[in-house]
Amino acid sequence: MTAKLINNGEKIKSILFVTLSNLGDIILSTPVLEALSRKYPSAGIDVICGQAGAEMLKKHHAVREITVSTRKKVLQRIEQLAELRQKAYDIVVDLKNPLLPAFTGRRRFRYLLNLACSYFRRTKVGKVLNGRVVGGEHKVNEHLSKLALCGIDASDPEFFCLVDENDEILAENILQNVKGRKMIILNPGAKSHLKRWSAAKFAELAKKLKEKINAAIIVVGAAEDRLIVDEILSFAKTDLVDMCGKTSVGELMALMSKADLVVTNDSAPLHMASVVNAPTVAVFGPTDERKYGPVSGRHKVIKPAVLCRPCGKALCKIKGKDEGCINDVTVAEVFSASLALLGGI
Repeated sequence: MTAKLINNGEKIKSILFVTLSNLGDIILSTPVLEALSRKYPSAGIDVICGQAGAEMLKKHHAVREITVSTRKKVLQRIEQLAELRQKAYDIVVDLKNPLLPAFTGRRRFRYLLNLACSYFRRTKVGKVLNGRVVGGEHKVNEHLSKLALCGIDASDPEFFCLVDENDEILAENILQNVKGRKMIILNPGAKSHLKRWSAAKFAELAKKLKEKINAAIIVVGAAEDRLIVDEILSFAKTDLVDMCGKTSVGELMALMSKADLVVTNDSAPLHMASVVNAPTVAVFGPTDERKYGPVSGRHKVIKPAVLCRPCGKALCKIKGKDEGCINDVTVAEVFSASLALLGGI
């Protein structure tokens, strides 16, 4: 049994897109937004997202209104649901609560029918390569499969890149200071300490890259990454460009688009690098690179050779609360992968 697809002739005027909270997860959901806006170019799309994604998604041409999601009590959630029902969206795609579209959209029966079908016959969408879906297990596929519940074809989606002219200015200014050298970006931050390669190893990598190719090395991160960035600057004892907390999301993407290499932990900047198709070395610990790995055209994933990963746990049962398997990854491994992506220098 297959559910009836939404007919192209139907007039879709309003869409509600409910995405996730963390910036990295929101970036991985943008192919859904792109697919919706391309399928229904005349529709206005309202978005509910975490605070981290508001700056990025407000730049999308199809986005009409953004509501920042917050923790709500039960009565507040009921009130919000009633408000959404009154707006009578033609299509509702919710990446957080799979039953919400059945209560807020106009095509409730059709959605429930598709949901029932998907329970018995899992939708296959494919993995991402060069920003396009081609088959596999990546997290983007899980998001795109929600479109199938609304009867929408998502066979050729792309990421949304928010870089504008103002973002390009910062990247061009830094590029002028590089003076013809290879530009390498290091991102040592991550939300969980188990996903952070050590500051000492990032510093040693920076020293080796400077000695080998005299690269211009830029260390980036959010304001909360200040401590680890300061440690890298202290350990490296070499000239690094400190851009921690000094870029917006768009500016960082613009900078990455001009980089010869990005070396990063599993974090939001990893997915930013994928959006702009930057050559990327990704250092992974407990999380699954098949679901959250880079999707740029040129990338290498370096991961620890331990049987218990990917466990996805917030606490390592073997190494304790302060350290995880990610620090089994050696500087030599990441250095070798970096040189390979830089053209075997």
